[in-house]
Amino acid sequence: MTAFVKKSTLIAASLMVTSAIASAQLNKISVCFNKTAMLIFPQVIRDADYGSSDILVRQPKRTTNVLKVKAARDGFEPTNLSVITTDGKLYSINVLYDPDPAQTAYSNFLESATVPEVAFREGMSPAEVEFFARQIASSPARKHRPVMTDNQMGMRLSNIFINDGLLFFAFELENRSQVPFDVYFTRYYLRDLSRTKRTSSMEKEIAPRFVYFNTDSTILKGTPTMMVVAFDKFTIADKKHFDCEVYETNGDRLLKLRIRGKHILAAQPFVPRHAGN
Repeated sequence: MTAFVKKSTLIAASLMVTSAIASAQLNKISVCFNKTAMLIFPQVIRDADYGSSDILVRQPKRTTNVLKVKAARDGFEPTNLSVITTDGKLYSINVLYDPDPAQTAYSNFLESATVPEVAFREGMSPAEVEFFARQIASSPARKHRPVMTDNQMGMRLSNIFINDGLLFFAFELENRSQVPFDVYFTRYYLRDLSRTKRTSSMEKEIAPRFVYFNTDSTILKGTPTMMVVAFDKFTIADKKHFDCEVYETNGDRLLKLRIRGKHILAAQPFVPRHAGN
């Protein structure tokens, strides 16, 4: 009986220690370069922002409450990830580098975190943004420039629309080779090229509100893929550029398109087609 009591006490103490460790990890995750961490949130993700370009953050296609996070380089300094969900919750997560993280899937700790409620500004819901993106992807091209071609790959801007404070950029991605181009991730930068050649250009990475592919994110020969990206409204000066970059999984091909301020100012409202029209 005494042994049973001692064993029960040890188990209870172990559970308390485990619970304490879990509580300490409620607001942090560890990531590395060659593994992907999956973050599962209890509600649909409304917005996500990360503090450094040293981490890669992507929402898997056909999911609304999952984020994939990994390191863009080894040994980065600690940074953070902020996520807002549609139930009005704000999640602030510290992201640390670990060359061999013991955990790569996070869900329970996110659900039990205590977070403050936030008020949404007026605007499109995530479902409305996706609805617009799907329709824009199937709309006729109004633009044919700028365009880039390299390594038998092509990328061109086909449309820019503005609705309810959001800019929608539509890109056509084309593969002219027999080797499929698997999209790994995309990045977007505002760059100031007005400085002299002896100094590096100033750049600011901006996070999209939504990224949509009309096919799987694999670009095949003879099957152009439409990519629609939504951002909070912005404009840029004459000496700045908006760069859109599409990176390949396990490959060195890079699609990079430079957009100027005059292209953005030419954005027009998009009138969606509804069932029965």
